[in-house]
Amino acid sequence: MGIMRRTARLAVAASTAAVLLIPLAGCQSAGGPGSTVTLTAAVPYVMPNLDDSAGLCPSLGEDGARLPDDALAACHDAADEVVNGALDALDLAPLRIGALPGLGEGAYGTVRVDPASAPYTRLFVREGTAYTVLPAEERLSAAQLRDGVELALEATDLVRDPAVWDGGIEVSLTVVDGGRTERAHAALRVAPLILTHDLLPIDRMVMSDNGTTPEDAERHGYDPESPAAPVEDGEEVFREELSAALEAAGLNGHLLEYPTGGDRWMRDQFITGYFAVPDRTERCGG
Repeated sequence: MGIMRRTARLAVAASTAAVLLIPLAGCQSAGGPGSTVTLTAAVPYVMPNLDDSAGLCPSLGEDGARLPDDALAACHDAADEVVNGALDALDLAPLRIGALPGLGEGAYGTVRVDPASAPYTRLFVREGTAYTVLPAEERLSAAQLRDGVELALEATDLVRDPAVWDGGIEVSLTVVDGGRTERAHAALRVAPLILTHDLLPIDRMVMSDNGTTPEDAERHGYDPESPAAPVEDGEEVFREELSAALEAAGLNGHLLEYPTGGDRWMRDQFITGYFAVPDRTERCGG
């Protein structure tokens, strides 16, 4: 919905004979020389990047009519190959290929996502605040690998049918140096969609504004904190009693309006939910 737009919120180290993939600022395991390590992080989640961090998605067509639901749902941060600023970047899972200074001149590396997850993910190479898509067939040069490479994984969808895709993602790194090939793997999972329920603590309460249509709100702007004029029979009394109840609960000012254009059934408009991943700064095991 445009007037209440959704906003939302591994390193490779190697000796001459080993490559290791570990999560940034998170859990890591180290293999000894000569070993190939597959890492599973304690909290290896990636956020589905389905919000509109920069507010670029339109909600009205050229004719001024509200776009259909499928068109609204198709516009989001992951719909293109551009990382739209710092808020968008927060929804990506950082990975890092650690410096491999001993590689020969002709060495190269490739990073791929497992075939089942490939349609629902995208890899980037990050240089500062710039993000460049990393196709599966593209090679990382020896110079890049010697310095280390910052990567970012984007989930472009959520789990809709576990029989089609269960949200598990395996990122595989292959480094080829002469006649020697080393591999590493990282297992991640897309964060699930969690729906809210009526027993959760109230943060904000949303009420139908029956006198304003969504199209009007999109065309002329809308302040959800501005009380709407009552339209339905008994609505004025209901609003007064609801405001009094919220104030008694210490939630004065937590009532928001939502333009429904006369559709009084709020859950026909939307159901609130969220994605969440652990804080990247938390240490493993607690």
